[in-house]
Amino acid sequence: AGSRSLWRISDNPAGYINADMTAAGMTHLKANGGSKFFYFDNYSGTNSTGFSGRLYSNCLTLAGTVGTCASTLRFYMSHDILFPTTRDSVYVSVTTNKGATWTRLSPGFARVNLSFANPGWSQETVDLSAYNGQTIQIGFEGVSKYGNIIGIDDITISSSCLLPVTKLDFTGVRSNGMHLLRWSTSTERNNAGFELQRSADGTNFSSLASLPSRADGGNSDHILQYNFTDAKPYGGANYYRLKQTDFDGKMTFSKTVVLRNDLEDSFIFTQLYPNPASTSLTSIIFAPQPGRITLNITDVTGKVIMTQNNQLNVGDNQLQMNTSNLKAGTYFIKAICDKGCDMGVKKFIKK
Repeated sequence: AGSRSLWRISDNPAGYINADMTAAGMTHLKANGGSKFFYFDNYSGTNSTGFSGRLYSNCLTLAGTVGTCASTLRFYMSHDILFPTTRDSVYVSVTTNKGATWTRLSPGFARVNLSFANPGWSQETVDLSAYNGQTIQIGFEGVSKYGNIIGIDDITISSSCLLPVTKLDFTGVRSNGMHLLRWSTSTERNNAGFELQRSADGTNFSSLASLPSRADGGNSDHILQYNFTDAKPYGGANYYRLKQTDFDGKMTFSKTVVLRNDLEDSFIFTQLYPNPASTSLTSIIFAPQPGRITLNITDVTGKVIMTQNNQLNVGDNQLQMNTSNLKAGTYFIKAICDKGCDMGVKKFIKK
């Protein structure tokens, strides 16, 4: 892209040479590695002063902003030594909007070594950390002063983060009707602790427990073990994840672990309708055996607004609650069996 296409690829194992270089008795410009490289050739038979061309990448996403992150562009640059007063330039530029606008990064790169008797290579480095967590394109913008040739080779991008906590694993097992969650860390940096979260649907998570870091001051270089027992899991599927928090408030989430209560020994809160509700609300509860449950409706602050006790028969039970006296807004309904099992929370809207 640019006012004139001056970028080419040299794929001749012998390298590249143009007429000016041949006349001056120079050797070919050969690749720094392999047999191919990019070159910006201003020799065109006519004056190309002021022409520019940008060689640009596809979209790429740099590492995020969690922990200590660094993103670096490295490339090798070469050139001839003809016309030393008309020094062409290459600028590394970045776009975050698919090429609509480009930002030049400092510095620009002109001829890096005017003592090259024959073309050689020098590695250059550009810091891209200002774009961590963003999707960008990188461009090499060649600007001509009609000074001849610049080569670019071995372009590499490194982008990584030193995470505040390196987790080795996060696992869960079911035992005697309870769910045992375990995780361990190999290193911790600035770690305030973990929040174990649980969900009945894999989307809406709530806090189940908070565990502070076992590391002295939140920093450790040896393996630390953590565990928690969920003594009252939901009926059916239980989704668990960890939220790790730094002292400075930054957070990361673990993978999700799924454990399931077997139907034969679990009460399951399967359905809630209509939602939004008007004058009544129906809950469907599956019971593997006869029993009693309590339905609690709470507001967004957690205040219990309504309570109803129900007798359950084996199978699906349709339980109705009169919601005509509830004010319009958001509410939550929770089902608890007489043995203390927690069947989770479902949200509904009163219109």
